[in-house]
Amino acid sequence: MEVDPKEVYSSATSGDCLKALLHFYKYNSSKNELLKKNKQLPPESLRSKLVCIANVPASVDCCELLHFLRSSLAAVSNIRIVQEQSKEIYLVLLQFRTQLSADDFFLAFNDVPYNLNSTLCHVLFVEKVEIVEGSCFDYYPPLGTTELPSCSVCLEFLDDQTTAIFTTLCNHSFHCQCIRAWKPRSCPVCRFSQSPQNRNECSSCGVHEGLWMCLVCGNIGCGRYLQRHSFEHFTLTQHTYAMDLQTQRVWDYAADNYVHRLVQSSEEGKLVEVSSAFASVEEKVDSLTLEYSHLLSAQMEEQKRYFTEQLELRSQDLTNKIELLESKLNEEKKKNNTLLSQLTNTQLSYKKCTSELQEERQLSKSLEVNLQYWKKQKEAKEKLIAQNEQEIAELKSQVRDLMFFLETREKLKEDPELQDGKLIVVDKKTLPSKKKQKAGSWNKKTKEK
Repeated sequence: MEVDPKEVYSSATSGDCLKALLHFYKYNSSKNELLKKNKQLPPESLRSKLVCIANVPASVDCCELLHFLRSSLAAVSNIRIVQEQSKEIYLVLLQFRTQLSADDFFLAFNDVPYNLNSTLCHVLFVEKVEIVEGSCFDYYPPLGTTELPSCSVCLEFLDDQTTAIFTTLCNHSFHCQCIRAWKPRSCPVCRFSQSPQNRNECSSCGVHEGLWMCLVCGNIGCGRYLQRHSFEHFTLTQHTYAMDLQTQRVWDYAADNYVHRLVQSSEEGKLVEVSSAFASVEEKVDSLTLEYSHLLSAQMEEQKRYFTEQLELRSQDLTNKIELLESKLNEEKKKNNTLLSQLTNTQLSYKKCTSELQEERQLSKSLEVNLQYWKKQKEAKEKLIAQNEQEIAELKSQVRDLMFFLETREKLKEDPELQDGKLIVVDKKTLPSKKKQKAGSWNKKTKEK
């Protein structure tokens, strides 16, 4: 397969631009079969540390590309950008430090979109890069390889390992998704159309030959030598002029001859024949003015109808929005009235609670005063009770002493020996202990003995 090589350039500035012709090749037989069988990772013999991203869109700038490749930048030793002259896409060559990192990069980024609604990233292992000086026609592809063509729609390389290839009748190849998105039904390269052209036919009998088209309403009918449907259309509608679709000549049914020039009548507004030999300049100017006025009025009517429809649509839309807003306003008014009633009830409750709080405060103040008063009364009563208890204790001691005195006096009266004796009251502290008293009493008894 012969293709034109891509003219590319690679540099940091325009002054040091390195221009070259870039060729891509693929293996023809055995190695290609190995690539097709192993869809995840090519065999070890076909992998290398040099990797190529073959279809980076021009909309993805360098910062976005580095952000896209951020997870593998630590394993990359060198990155070079190669751009096509059309600047639609560019290629990126990445040199990895180890083969394992290159394999991981292939598995992670192959067939992954650059961003949302973007093309897929196609990663290729590059076996070798050869720089050959001289003309591109002096260099032939290596033995057993075929140069990859490019799609004329998206300008990417056509590789049957990554996507399906569609070849037309004119022998031009494209990606299936590209030719599907191509709006014209012809070939994007040579404009060849494989669809049959639409053929005119009589609106009544369906024949395809000897057709005449009415210049007033566009009706298509067969001629008088077939089934006369065009003439029947004239008799029904009185549309005078019809054009032969094969010779483009106009026939006047009223005059029963061909017409070479038609203009619109200024009086009746109908199409009439004008003889070119006798037409004056003023009539030509009038006819052109009339044609321009008719065209302008038709365009103005079309614009009027269009803008009237737009105004109706806009007014209908605004009416719907106003109705929706009014319904929302009524709902908000109802909510507002509900909130106002709740606010009024809350204010009444607040006033009631405030009055009850004031009453409770007054009651608590009066209770506190009473509590202080009764505390003082309690303290006074407790003091009085203490005094009474002390007086009762003193009276009890006095009564006890008096009773002791009376009992002693009665005993003294009964014992004659103690009548002339004296009663001495001794403090307990000065008295000896019981043991000493017992010892003293025992000694006294022994002495008496």
